[in-house]
Amino acid sequence: MAGQKADQGAGKTAGPTLDKATIAAIAQSVAGQIEVQRDQGVQVRPGMHVRVRRAGPGACFYDAVELEPDRVFQLTGTRNDEKLVRLGYLEIFTGKALACRVCGGEFASERGREMHGRAKHEPKVARGVLEVPLDSKLHREKTVFSEEDVAHEQAVQAAVVRRSEQAEEATERKLDEEVPLYLDKTTASRK
Repeated sequence: MAGQKADQGAGKTAGPTLDKATIAAIAQSVAGQIEVQRDQGVQVRPGMHVRVRRAGPGACFYDAVELEPDRVFQLTGTRNDEKLVRLGYLEIFTGKALACRVCGGEFASERGREMHGRAKHEPKVARGVLEVPLDSKLHREKTVFSEEDVAHEQAVQAAVVRRSEQAEEATERKLDEEVPLYLDKTTASRK
């Protein structure tokens, strides 16, 4: 019993107590100092306008904003803002943004706005897709495939996958040449 009372009394300190607002202000100033010490070249704050230098592979989003080349938007203070700018995916934007006439998205260049319009707002043309109704005769018939048919289909699928991988690699190489990432500014490269 006496040991428990001694443990309870050990946590108490004598001296002035700080209110929650003061503690929050101290924590915020310390966090700001730590952020500046980590990387002196990049200082980002929520509300800053940034331009997408290089979107990641596939569809990438920042909150609800799709990251497309030359897209301009405001940072909201998410966890990786500083990394996105430091590594070169985003860059600080100070110019005048051009708005998309359909959705209102902002872009840093006419080229970026046109690419967005073609990709997002122009009607898509169906290419070689045949929709078969569920009640067609094809669903009731049993089709027999020979080994040659199966092998041919597998070869065609493998060729399609190989072409798409080659196209993806070519796109990545082109992006690396045109818009390189700043991989020399990663934490691992600084050690």
